[in-house]
Order: sequence, then C-alpha cells, then structure tokens
Amino acid sequence: MPCIITDRAIALDSATRYRCNAPMRQIRGENSRSGFSGRPRSGRVQAVAVIGTGAVGCYYGARLAEAGHDVRFLMRRDFEAVESAGLAVTSHLGDYHLEAPTLARTAAELATLGPSDWLLVALKSCDLGQLADVGPVLAAETKVLAIVDGIGIEDDIAAILRREGVFGGLGFIGVGLPSPGKVLHREFGALEIGHHEDDAGAIEDALALWEPTVVGVRRADCLARARWVKMLWDLPFNGLSVIAGGANAETILDTPALKSFARSLMAEVAEIANADLATRGLPAIADPQDACDRAMRLMGTTEHHIPPVGVDFVRHRPLEVEALFERPATRAKELGIDAPLTAFLAAVVHRLNPVSLI
Repeated sequence: MPCIITDRAIALDSATRYRCNAPMRQIRGENSRSGFSGRPRSGRVQAVAVIGTGAVGCYYGARLAEAGHDVRFLMRRDFEAVESAGLAVTSHLGDYHLEAPTLARTAAELATLGPSDWLLVALKSCDLGQLADVGPVLAAETKVLAIVDGIGIEDDIAAILRREGVFGGLGFIGVGLPSPGKVLHREFGALEIGHHEDDAGAIEDALALWEPTVVGVRRADCLARARWVKMLWDLPFNGLSVIAGGANAETILDTPALKSFARSLMAEVAEIANADLATRGLPAIADPQDACDRAMRLMGTTEHHIPPVGVDFVRHRPLEVEALFERPATRAKELGIDAPLTAFLAAVVHRLNPVSLI
C-alpha cells in the first residue's frame, strides 16, 4: 500500500502539513461536501477498471467515481458487503459515499462491462501475479497506471500484461480499510505520476484523468528517480517496523537506535539510487542528504502511522519483500556498493515473511 513520503518538490510548513513547490492540479466543483459536481469538469468521462480493492484502490477509485468517471471495481473479496452498502470514504478532504459502485467478481465478468480506458492497479507488489487473468479487460488503447510501491514495478507489470508504457503512481497517503467498504483516509492523499519511458505527453494524459478530482496530482518527469526518492522512506520505515514488531513511525523516531538505523539506511539507499540512475543516464537525486532530512521530518508529522509492511507483518500477511527490500540490496551488489544495512534488512524481512515461515 502506498504511503506518505517526500521528494525534492515537497516542503513542510509550520502546521505540519505539506505543500508542493511544484504545481498540484486540483479542480473543485460546488455540489458535494468534498466539492465535486459528480461529472468531469474538463475532458471526457473515462472508463477505469480498478484491480486491487484494498484501502488504496477503493480510495482512489471512489475519488475518480465521485468526479464522474465510469469506475469498475474488481472486488475479489468484500463483494457482498460493498454491493449491499456501497463504498463510504471518510476523509479530511471531504467524505463521500458511492452508493452503487460497479462491481465484478472476476476479470471475465469485468470484461463484459466494456473496454476500459485505464487499468488502475493498486495491488501490493507481492500480489502482482493476480494480473495474469486480466487480459480480457484490456483493449488496444487501455493505459495502465500502477499505484504500487517498490523498484521495478513497471517492468513487472509490462511483463505480466505484455504491454509497454506503464504509468507509475506514487501515493502520498495514509489510508485504511477498517471494515469492508469503509475507507478511512487519515493523512495526505496526493499522487505523483510518471511514465515508464518518461513520455511527457503521455504523463499529461494521466494527469488529465485526475483533474476533476479532489486528489492533488504532480508529474514525475523521471519516474525511476521518483521511485528511488520514495524508497528513502519506504525501505527504512517499512523494514524497521517489521523487525520492531509492527512499530509505528513515532516509535521508530522516538527510539534513538531505530532512528539512527533509519537515517543510515536512507544514506545507503541514496547512494544505491544515484549509482543506479547514473548507469542509466538519468538525473540523480540532487541533494541526497537534504532529501533524507526531509523524509525524516515528514515522518515526524504523522500520528501513530504504522508502515504498511509492518501492518501486514502483524496481521500475518505476505510481505512485499522483493520490490521493497531485495531489489535495492541486489542492485547495490551489482554496482559494487557497500550497503551492509540494506542487505541485512532485506535478509531479516525475508526471514520474517510469513510466507517464508510456512
């Protein structure tokens, strides 16, 4: 599940909320509590199939539906509850109840609803194999947007779907699903969107999808760099939450040894990131130390936030080991970078993964 993090375009203000130095697109209507009229105010209605209906998929899908898009949810679980009561979003950006969402139990059923303009993938990285049966949902022009954390996500999805030009969405959000069909949006909520080939025109198409929504969106001119910047938070805080038994961010920051460990991990990730970007001829993280400092400060603004991999660990669910931990560690080894803490964390999280203990 995507979680909050920072990059070079985010700064903290005195109210411990964030503002974006880069423009955030956010167009509001007039009629609903969240400020939307129920139809897109610019562009056309687009058909969006949501694959992965946990908290992230339900939240962003509901916001698209609220804005008037034709959203269809592949609801592999919780179908009866959502069919009966709809999707209810409780949010600091405005509550919203999608009374009669369009649902399908299977990909084949979803395909009968007609072609989709967008496939919104909100699965966890360890569950991307579930995409293997969604082929019938895809039309020739269907675009794929992955709101999934980790390194190499677009390559994974392209290989499964046999489709190039996957978009990546980095979710800056604190959201949960306390009960079926009940979405609790606690913090933040913005998306940073990029394209696997950094196609500027394609990114504009993706941003336009979100224009009529309450979701703030920002372009990622270099998706690979944006993913590495997010890893400055994702790897240390998710991993330390696991090895500390499901610790929240506040506990990690208030425990000197864990805070120091997190900061050292960030430094290793930044070094791996810039070496990787350099080998691909891509722009580096300009000021790694400042990026790490801002990530630490941002985590200090969250209230009792348990990183998602820590939540999965406590609930004995499979952990996102490969994309979040093992790939950075493997890349460091390939590049000849000494990253012992990253390697250690990857090995420990792998060992603690409930799947590994079966």
